[in-house]
Amino acid sequence: MNLIKKYGLLIYWLVLLLDCLLIFTQDFSYRWYTKLLLVPILVVYVVLHERKHHHFALRITYFSAMAAAWLSDALLLVDTDSYFAASVLASAAMHFCYVFFFLRLKPINLKMPEQAITALLIFIVVNFFLIKFVNNDVKMSVLPLWLYTGLAGLAIACCANVLNSSVRKRLALNNFLPAMVLFFFSDAFMLVNKFKFQENFLDIVAMLSYGYAQYTMAIGSRKVLKS
Repeated sequence: MNLIKKYGLLIYWLVLLLDCLLIFTQDFSYRWYTKLLLVPILVVYVVLHERKHHHFALRITYFSAMAAAWLSDALLLVDTDSYFAASVLASAAMHFCYVFFFLRLKPINLKMPEQAITALLIFIVVNFFLIKFVNNDVKMSVLPLWLYTGLAGLAIACCANVLNSSVRKRLALNNFLPAMVLFFFSDAFMLVNKFKFQENFLDIVAMLSYGYAQYTMAIGSRKVLKS
């Protein structure tokens, strides 16, 4: 455990780069080990740094989000439309948890909702055009995609709202908001590549974006749970 506490982030990046190498070589059998190690490494790292018996609600929401992220990772390893739809639902559940995580950091001020509303509207509009772009090629129901759009949009809006916090504003700018944006880019690359292009390179870009998002989110969560 001391190894993870001291070198956990380095180990995480080594495993992430190895996973990207496996995508490049199309050696997918070993990705059941590399990809499914990523979230547990970050969870153990955050647990070893958190302040025990504090921030109970934040801990529950963050680790629930990570459990949903791990489930989404596992489902994506099975290359069928039904498993992809299930992974989208698991990813939506992750964002649902982050809604409560960010609201716990900073409840929405109804007198100053501009940042949250702006972030929500931008995200929904961009996702609308993204889903329309792949709609003719999608062979599964688009309902999971729209559910994801709604919950991820709420998570980004609640994250943008943290910018109104004098205490958490820097964390939101440096960690949480970049993580949410990277999650979107990762999912966008993955969606477009699965149904439009099927390019190995785009899978690597999606994985690196996702990995960096989880890393950035873990750094911010560690700081919060350690305080």
